Amino acid sequence: MPLKLQLVPRPDNDYNPKAVSVAAPPQHPGTDHERHVGYMYDRNLVSLGGPIRGLAYATGRPVGCHAYVKLREVDPREYRKRKADYGPVITASRSRIYSYIDGIRLLMPWWEDLQQMAITHARTIRPDLILPFTGHWVSWKPGAREKLAARTLDHLFPVALRVEDGELLAYHEDLLLACLWPSGRDFFDRTMKRVEELGGAATAFAEDYEGSIKIYAEDSSPCT
Repeated sequence: MPLKLQLVPRPDNDYNPKAVSVAAPPQHPGTDHERHVGYMYDRNLVSLGGPIRGLAYATGRPVGCHAYVKLREVDPREYRKRKADYGPVITASRSRIYSYIDGIRLLMPWWEDLQQMAITHARTIRPDLILPFTGHWVSWKPGAREKLAARTLDHLFPVALRVEDGELLAYHEDLLLACLWPSGRDFFDRTMKRVEELGGAATAFAEDYEGSIKIYAEDSSPCT
């Protein structure tokens, strides 16, 4: 049974702040949290989660997705014996064979295509935004971690990337958090090039990662 669903980032999820909820479409009553029907598997979020969260952040709304609801038939006598296992009946045919929901299959693009689509669309509405696909970490500036904790307790927070005097710096508002490049590692040279293309300033995402600051960027492979 084909239908359209919404993919909703759920940073409020205690188990995984990067979780993505699957919700019934907006024509159903309630908020996207109230229309929640399940979560994407963590193993799928490794490659698909970044573009989905980036699109939702750039557009300010959930991401639409085509899907199939898989229905499975069960004999009425078996259903009555194990009704709690099957959940509510979806359909009942004249042959007295009941159907119940046996899962939802999301129709998702290949992860590389999804990332490219997310980048292309986001840059038309937020050209200053660098989407959070891949993360690498560097050291905090002395005292910056403690000062940031006094401002925000969010697990994932936006940072301003600026190119100043040949260095790529990460700020939270006016607070300098870290120097990304040059820092003895070449993970951020593509990011620096992208920031320079944007006139020396861009927006990205970061998190506190085991005592370091982890910056998420679209492409962290070194320039050659």
